[in-house]
Amino acid sequence: MNDREMGWKYGLIKVAEPEFDCDETVCMLVELYWIHGGWNSYCQERLSSVKDLENALEDIKRDGVNEDFFNKGVFTWSDRDQDYKWKRNK
Repeated sequence: MNDREMGWKYGLIKVAEPEFDCDETVCMLVELYWIHGGWNSYCQERLSSVKDLENALEDIKRDGVNEDFFNKGVFTWSDRDQDYKWKRNK
């Protein structure tokens, strides 16, 4: 069964460009969902086993960093939630 048939996969999404003394792009590990013909939705990942971690690594090695959300919207850091929030561009 492929990712589309399952309806979800792990992904590493870009949330920010490198800043200050960091040369690395800031990314977030998520679960991506196939909705309306594309990987258009995500939520926080849920890793509860070594197998989940291996599956996440396999998906990310295969797909690389997903920049779609970054290119279609804006991520902002929420101090309260300690998480990035995304808003689609209009």
